[in-house]
Order: sequence, then structure tokens, then C-alpha cells
Amino acid sequence: MRFNKDGFIRLGMIILSSLIIVSCGDKSPAPTVKPKEDVKEVKEVKESKETADKKDMTVANKDSFKKFNQYIEFYNDGLIGLSKELSDYLNKEGKTTTLKQSGKYTSGAKYKYWEEIKKYTKEKPDFKELDQTAAELISAAEELDDLLASAREYYKTKAYSEDQYAKGQEFHTKIIAGSEKYQQAYTKFELALRAKENEYRSAEMEQAKKDGNDVVYNRILVSVLMDKILNELETQKVLARNVLTTDLTKIKPLYDELNQALRTLKEASRVQKLPKNKDLINDHYAKGFIETATKFKVGVVDLIDRVEKKRPLNAAELRVINVSPANGTPELLMELRKESIKDYNHST
Repeated sequence: MRFNKDGFIRLGMIILSSLIIVSCGDKSPAPTVKPKEDVKEVKEVKESKETADKKDMTVANKDSFKKFNQYIEFYNDGLIGLSKELSDYLNKEGKTTTLKQSGKYTSGAKYKYWEEIKKYTKEKPDFKELDQTAAELISAAEELDDLLASAREYYKTKAYSEDQYAKGQEFHTKIIAGSEKYQQAYTKFELALRAKENEYRSAEMEQAKKDGNDVVYNRILVSVLMDKILNELETQKVLARNVLTTDLTKIKPLYDELNQALRTLKEASRVQKLPKNKDLINDHYAKGFIETATKFKVGVVDLIDRVEKKRPLNAAELRVINVSPANGTPELLMELRKESIKDYNHST
């Protein structure tokens, strides 16, 4: 169980990094079969069918992206906030079953859109596993949100002075149990969300490959590889404070792939002419994405070097790590990844 700042919140950044990228396009595939010109009647039928299929696909894509984006917004506006609230509560009132009796948990706010997000799971198209895990998570999250709101009111009004924390202990017992339920549902939802993300990314990469669009293909590939490196660090539970424990067995091959994909992206961006590919670019942000991805690549080199040369961070670097991440740390890579996402979203 991870209820501290390095748990839910850090995990959230990694999910967010990987998911925002697929939320900005709804390009439908272009027809790939040309009708034979010598049969005019058949040609007209084929064109009509292709046009209809393309329209159906466009609508389906838009509906699918819309629903997926709703889950992303729920994550951004609901889950990250709730996880921060839970971390704040546990830090102030205790992580064990015994209440600290500090009375310090007095600030925070409830998520406002529970009734609205409950509708997402029933909207078309069906996402099956993602809808099921979302429904389970929404139930657990809303229950926990209500408990935290009640606890806040209890401490804000100093009701504990009248009952010697009796009601506070009751809230605490339920919050600890609710946090267990929430974390289990959260993990299932995360896996389903990542699976849907991979589905979208694969489809977009496949279409880019068919279209011969090396910029789009390699930009997605670079994004995927950055996320894989962060996910590996997350799996190993590596942060600045324990960075020297990093197992580089998987990190190094991923770095090699990232380096090659970034090199190909730079070359493709140089030779691919505009305005034929207007959908690719706000040129400023497209260049910004490449620059930030390059910084990320250098950051991985620094991390590998730090681990191999066994150079731990000093006390001063660790004190400011969340404000000014040092070179060769997962924290810096996460910051660069967030920056690259902004550039990516503006360039598509």
C-alpha cells in the first residue's frame, strides 16, 4: 500500500504522461482500395460504400475518443485530487488503524461531479473492462471522498473536544478500510486504462505507417519509449533517494531504442515538407517536443552514469528534489516527460 506523496501522486504523473498523448486526435483512416475505372457502375457503388464507411468510422472514432477523454478528465480532476486528499489525511491523522488524534485535517474539497461521471460507464461505445473497472473505482472513490469530507467537518468544528475523538476514530477506521478498497480498484482501473491507451497508440502508429508519415510514427514511438523507461523505474520503485538501486538491465536497451527513434524523428522532421502535413504541426511546439525528448534522453544517460559510478545525491539535493530535481534522477525525467506532453498536445 502506498499512501504517501511518493505513491499515489507520483503514480498519477506517470499515468497522466502516457494517456494525455492519445487524447488529441480523431483522424480517420483514408481509403486504401482504389475502384477499377473500367466499370463505372461498380466504381460509383464502391465510392459510395467507402464514403459511408469512412463517415461511420469517423463518428465511431470521435465517440470513442470523447468517452476516453472523459475518463482522462475524471482522472485529472477527480482521482489525482482525491489521492492528494487521502495522502494529506493519512499524514496528519495516521496510517495505522489507531488515530493520531492531531485534529489537523481541516482543509480540502470534495469532487463535484460524481453524478456526471457515473454516466460515463454506460455511454457508447462499450469499453467493457475499462467500464467495469471504472464503475468499481467510482463507487470506492465516492465513498472515500464522502468519508474524508465528513472527517474534515468533524475536525474543522473541533467536535473531537466533545467526544474525545470517539467519532474521529470511527471515521479513521472507515477511511483506512476505504483506502484499501480504493487502492485495489485504482490499480485495476489503471491497467484497463493503459490497455485502452495502447490500443489507440497502436492504431495511430499503424495508420501513420500506412500513410508513410514518419514524423507521426516516430513521435508516438519516442513517447512510448519515454513512458516505458518511466514505467520501469516505477516498477522498481526508484526515486532520487534510492536511485543507486536501479537495475539497468531493461533501462539500457530502452535507452538505445529511444536514441534511435529520436534520431529518426529528427531526420523525418527535417525532410518532411509542410503544409502537406498541416495536422502535424504548430511548428514551434513540434520542435519543442523534439528538444524536450532530447533532454529526456540526456537525463537517462545521466541516470545510467550516476548508477554505474555510484554517485548518490547529497543531502542538499534531496531536500529540494521536488522543487529542483537533480540530473540523473527519476524526478527530473518525470518533469521532462510532463513538459514533452504539453509540446506534443500543442503540435497535433
